Amino acid sequence: MKKIIILFVIIASFYPAYVRADGGTSVNGYGWTLLGADVVFTGSTIWAVMDEINAANNYASLKSSIDNTTMENYYQLLYQKSQVDMKSNLATYLGITAGVALAYTFVDFFWLHNAFSQAKVGVEVNYNPLQKEYMMMVKKEF
Repeated sequence: MKKIIILFVIIASFYPAYVRADGGTSVNGYGWTLLGADVVFTGSTIWAVMDEINAANNYASLKSSIDNTTMENYYQLLYQKSQVDMKSNLATYLGITAGVALAYTFVDFFWLHNAFSQAKVGVEVNYNPLQKEYMMMVKKEF
């Protein structure tokens, strides 16, 4: 888990070097905010999924180790199951949030250019009616 988080931090720290355009312009504050949010949400999602897996394993081992004959054991298992469900919901919500944040960063980098206005990277979509085909091209201005 620590290796994955370190890998994301390294990638996020070197990613803006690719965003820099010629002439010394760099990513503005909004771009750094978007990239930072992507790293935080992705790291939080990974942590939440690992925590959910750990809680599910703890529940399974507890269920196999105690019998379900007493009310105390039943309520203990019920509590552990609710913990697993809450952690599953947290991982789901964080995963959705991370996906939306990554999608917005991608869309902003190629189309909107709100945060990455100096990137000079765009996507061009054309339709050729003679051959009835679409063409999509990523272009970078130098």
